[in-house]
Amino acid sequence: MPERTSPVRMALAESAVIAVSGAILSGIVALALFSDMRGTDLVRILGLAVFAPLTLGAAHMIHTAFRVSIVDGERNQWQLRAVTDRLTGLGNRQMLRSAWNSLKRPRRGFVLMVVDADHFKQINDRFGHPVGDSALKAIGHALATSVAKTDTVARLGGEEFAVLARCADEDEALQMAERTRAAVSNLALHARGERLPIAVSIGAVFADKAIRFERLYAIADENCYRSKHAGRNRVTISAAASATKPPLRPRIVAQGRAADGTLQRG
Repeated sequence: MPERTSPVRMALAESAVIAVSGAILSGIVALALFSDMRGTDLVRILGLAVFAPLTLGAAHMIHTAFRVSIVDGERNQWQLRAVTDRLTGLGNRQMLRSAWNSLKRPRRGFVLMVVDADHFKQINDRFGHPVGDSALKAIGHALATSVAKTDTVARLGGEEFAVLARCADEDEALQMAERTRAAVSNLALHARGERLPIAVSIGAVFADKAIRFERLYAIADENCYRSKHAGRNRVTISAAASATKPPLRPRIVAQGRAADGTLQRG
């Protein structure tokens, strides 16, 4: 996909064309009107006829570039605000969809995680919404720092987040999801002298081929529900190819480890 030409560069090019065209036309008219003149006088008249439009054109170019840069900057800010969550500074659902559109023909695998904070209503009810907002910001920061900068982290609303990240296979996807869960679980936030009980349940789905976003999200969301139902603060993951129907043995990681101390894949 070709890059969008800078509006400032386009404005400068248009102004330059207008200025040069005006100078040429002015020179032609001056030559026609003063064709009977010879020598230095004719040169001076032609120089003035050409120089004046170029000078005015240069001033117009500077003025136009300044105004266009302001307008373009404001437009970029509005576009960024449209895809940014105001509370956390993360992307929102629209940014997540935009990131997904760039992966419609993936060159490698990727994982979509639906992340939901556990018992978050209790934090709001007990400590108040300002504390709850601080907790959401901390969760968002933990998610963003647990994946690569090129991956996408978004807040979908309330205490629900999503992560879209590239990975090689389902094993790596599971490790990424577990690392994300652990990053949130290790947060040390306090209010009124108490440590906030912050944890998340994660539903993840790995895919290495084109798939509809709605289907992918539905699988991840269902896996997040399984994590909640299994006891919270854990990861449930499946592959898109094998998740058209609910798996008989969901791949669940209970707080990072199975009963024997190894990563559990079910």
